[in-house]
Amino acid sequence: MSRLTDYFDFTGKTVLITGASGGIGAATAEAFVDNGANVALIDLNAEALAELADKLAAPERVLTVAADVTDPEQAKNYVDKTVERFGTVDVLFNNAGISGTVDRIENLTLEQFDQVMNVNLRAAFIAMQNVLPIMYEKGKGSVVNTVSINGAIVGASPMSPYTSSKFGIRGLTHQAAREGVSKGVRVNGILPSQVDTNLMRNVEKAWDSEHPEKAKETFEAGTVMGRYARPDEIANVVVFLASDAASYINGADIAVDGGRLA
Repeated sequence: MSRLTDYFDFTGKTVLITGASGGIGAATAEAFVDNGANVALIDLNAEALAELADKLAAPERVLTVAADVTDPEQAKNYVDKTVERFGTVDVLFNNAGISGTVDRIENLTLEQFDQVMNVNLRAAFIAMQNVLPIMYEKGKGSVVNTVSINGAIVGASPMSPYTSSKFGIRGLTHQAAREGVSKGVRVNGILPSQVDTNLMRNVEKAWDSEHPEKAKETFEAGTVMGRYARPDEIANVVVFLASDAASYINGADIAVDGGRLA
């Protein structure tokens, strides 16, 4: 039996992260690099990707690809470039996501609804379509999808596009877990509550444009631990789920919510 620390050695493994330049994505990239992995960082923001790559400890193990994750051709391209550079994909972290417009259903446009569904759900589906065959061929792999407590479990009012997308990716996670298990691939979802990232800054401004800091105080007061999660606290769970330490965890909804559901 391996020592527990051995499970978190990702030397020679390749991790593909979408939404990599955001708070959770960047923290997760750092965690994987620090544990020996090659990382392919995918995001629409090329400048932010370059800045992140410069901060990581081992630039020779980092690939950045600027891409619209909702576009199938661009998704195929970023996967192809990852395989060309590192030979395979061992871990897929579907993390790209947006909060979208905060408003009641009757006030939203279809374009606003579609934008959130495309980034939060369609992009994850497209990424899995391109990565799963690679994992299936070698009989091993791990997919981690960013779901949400504030959406897929308790709702996030008034954010119907966000809530719908997170319920959707939760269902997609469960289905992919059932399909992948016979091929040696595990698929799990992480369900954070509020995390101290730019996404929450957008939500705070939408709730109270004049005093977003008051919205933050209200949100934090509503958490059991009285604060937002740090991005690294989410990243640690992603690394665990991707590792062989989680070899019997499949199709799970892992709440990282500071006790929100307690």
